[in-house]
Amino acid sequence: MERPDRGAVENPQTRIVGHARPLAGPITPTTHLAYSEALTVADMAALLDEVGADSAIVGGLSLGGYMSLAFYRAHPERVRALLIIDTGPGFKKDDAREGLEQARA
Repeated sequence: MERPDRGAVENPQTRIVGHARPLAGPITPTTHLAYSEALTVADMAALLDEVGADSAIVGGLSLGGYMSLAFYRAHPERVRALLIIDTGPGFKKDDAREGLEQARA
């Protein structure tokens, strides 16, 4: 979504756009399969395409930081700068990580 509350952004060529996965409401996906890394990265690329941005400063908090890093890995030419905020290094428990690896296999 484009942010009308740009505040201190002075440059009229600057556009602030946000992307968030819906967690509740009428457009909430009914399956966890709608929340894959690949789908999120594709959504982020489509969002940049929609607003006509060839590249952007990309960033996120927590899981958004992880997805921003995934977007950078898939589309490094589209990322001018990367902000990863309050993002952990991965699963803290071995069994959780192993469960994800088994699900991906």
